[in-house]
Amino acid sequence: MTLDQGVVIRGWCNDLGVGGLSATVAAALPTGSEVDVQIALPDIPVPLRARAVVRHAHGFRYGFEFRNLGETPRQMINAFVAAGGK
Repeated sequence: MTLDQGVVIRGWCNDLGVGGLSATVAAALPTGSEVDVQIALPDIPVPLRARAVVRHAHGFRYGFEFRNLGETPRQMINAFVAAGGK
């Protein structure tokens, strides 16, 4: 994930859906801040890229809501979820 200041932070996705994701991130992210996320999905050669806003935080686990998710990322997520998230 990339913050507006260009800082790249690595995280681990816990849950993923077309509305957003939850992830464990080793950084302090203020609620309401926007980030660019990049997610590598199995069997998909191109990483999913989306803009997201931090909606909630509990320790280092965050909830992100996608902003203006495009059709291609939406299809990638739907295929991933339909395959059982594997």
